[in-house]
Amino acid sequence: MISVVVVNWNRQALLRACLASLARQAGVAFETIVVDNGSTDGSAEMAEREFGALVLRNRENRGFCAANNQGIAAARGEYIALLNNDAEAEAGWLDGLLAGYVLLAPKDGLEYLAGIIKDAKTDFLVRYAALRSLRFFWEYREDVLKKPDIVAAIQPLLDQPDIVDLAVEDLRKWERWDLAPKVVGLFEKPSHEASIIQRSIIKYALSAPANNEVCAKFVAKLRADEKQAERVRDLEQLLELEKPRPADKKDPKK
Repeated sequence: MISVVVVNWNRQALLRACLASLARQAGVAFETIVVDNGSTDGSAEMAEREFGALVLRNRENRGFCAANNQGIAAARGEYIALLNNDAEAEAGWLDGLLAGYVLLAPKDGLEYLAGIIKDAKTDFLVRYAALRSLRFFWEYREDVLKKPDIVAAIQPLLDQPDIVDLAVEDLRKWERWDLAPKVVGLFEKPSHEASIIQRSIIKYALSAPANNEVCAKFVAKLRADEKQAERVRDLEQLLELEKPRPADKKDPKK
């Protein structure tokens, strides 16, 4: 969890906007701590009433640094973010802190993300935030995290029915056909019978190279089943539509 500390003194309107921006964050578990330096404009009461923030009330203005230290001391999170009361956090701000941790300490950061992903009891949005962070490093920063390590980190998601379809889609886009036995094997699991999960598995198999025997046998078996054959055809059409269109050829200039 991340603890967000906000110091305030008689800035109710600004504080409300700041806390509202935090309330719109999704994907990371966090707590909000407001250290109020003796405000007389109802700021502290508003923060508690409207946003459920933990408010530490000072009788006098102790100053910005002392108040931040006070908030840090009360924090329950593993990580702490300090936010000014006149700042508004953009969407994904907290989400980006996960990636920031990996950038600062790749080994520890990867272990942290992998730990989030392994625990199926962790809130879905938190596991999804960890997955999004790993997608970022796959696409843009292989110098920080190696792709085999990223694949290994997300594999536990394959056994989690509420998020497995997202992981399978990533493995398909990343062309990780070496995991075909694991992915295709999910199709028969009672816990993975949801349509959205099975569709992602079929799309994975249809996208695999023709020489991938596991996927080829799986698709052939589905085609032999009248009910599944229609499903396969529908997904083939969908995959065809997803292919990038060739650029329009322009007439050469004369």
